Amino acid sequence: MVTLRQCVQTLIHLLSEKGPLAQENTWSQEHLYRILLRFRARILSEKLRARGYSLSQYNYQTIPCVKIDNLDSAEENSLPYSGCIVQKTLYPIPTPILIKSITSIAGNISYDFIEWERLEDIKNSRFKAEKKRAYYSIKNTGEGSHIYLYNDEHKEVISITAIFEDPLLIYNFPNCEGETDPCFAPLDTEFILDPDLLPLVYELAIKSLSQPRATDILDNKIDDITTTQMPLK
Repeated sequence: MVTLRQCVQTLIHLLSEKGPLAQENTWSQEHLYRILLRFRARILSEKLRARGYSLSQYNYQTIPCVKIDNLDSAEENSLPYSGCIVQKTLYPIPTPILIKSITSIAGNISYDFIEWERLEDIKNSRFKAEKKRAYYSIKNTGEGSHIYLYNDEHKEVISITAIFEDPLLIYNFPNCEGETDPCFAPLDTEFILDPDLLPLVYELAIKSLSQPRATDILDNKIDDITTTQMPLK
């Protein structure tokens, strides 16, 4: 297992070998992690698009218990399709690169993905099996992206397996009781990525960080890489 702490330390060591340009810069561990995340996401996305390449299970994470909630009256009334049975995840879901499966906890029900705009097509389908099948869709509510379930009003929890942009958010996602681990130590968690792909991440990260002004893309004294990842402290 390669921890996030080890990845960051390796990146610092590799940068130190680049000479004065790299040594003149100082980066926080959080900034370096965000750099690693950026290129991890790029490489995984490229591999997913590559013909004949198959990512191993090592890149996936599972949230075993995601609580489901009924829509509030305002959101239910705003549904464009009356008579739909729709529920959504209680908490926003961390951004996925690829969702492999969404199932019931027992695994006996598997939800098929459907675009939000196609729900009306399913409702009006001439095929009974298609109309009754369990579906999921994703919608950004302005407070993060939620997974919506269609045609399954009895579920209280689901399980999600996916490649996520930020593995840290999965490690400490609220459990079935809505609790997170107060002793969670981000730097000691495993960096989720195929070991064979890690050298590529280092290579791209070093190239990026060795460029002038690499610590501030817009020269505005703000870390502009991302704002969605979990802080390391």
